[in-house]
Amino acid sequence: MLFRSEEAALFLTAYPDALDEELRYPKLRATFHLEWALPSEPLDEDSNPLFRRNPEYRDLLGTLMSWSTPPNQEPHRFAGYPQQIQGPMEQECQLIAERTDWTEFRSFDSDQRTQLRKRGKDWQLLIQLASDRRLKWVWSDVGLVYYWARRQDIAELNFDEALAILQSG
Repeated sequence: MLFRSEEAALFLTAYPDALDEELRYPKLRATFHLEWALPSEPLDEDSNPLFRRNPEYRDLLGTLMSWSTPPNQEPHRFAGYPQQIQGPMEQECQLIAERTDWTEFRSFDSDQRTQLRKRGKDWQLLIQLASDRRLKWVWSDVGLVYYWARRQDIAELNFDEALAILQSG
């Protein structure tokens, strides 16, 4: 899923002269391939709570969404389901969008949390960027950065309210 007009021309641009050499990422060729991606957590509160603990499903996730990537490649991803390190992020995106802090969230009753979770289902992963030595990217403790947007904003190619979340192990 690439977000650009079909008529848009892509071209390589030079780094600004004022940008220090150590801040310039190396130029690498991007290659793309299709992969299977499944949710690693239940999609909603009505899911069986044992879903993520089911050994057969965990084995399937391990096979289809393996962290092992070809040599010199990291688990970067466009769209699909993220490879989570610290759990689902959709609810966190909704909290941020509603400008609700974690202190206020902790005071929510069960119904308020359920409603927030439902509103959070509107968020879709745009891109997942892994720590990558080749690019001189290190996100905290070898983590991942995830960019999210609401589905209706993606449909309108409006990324003004997109969010970035960092997770690390």
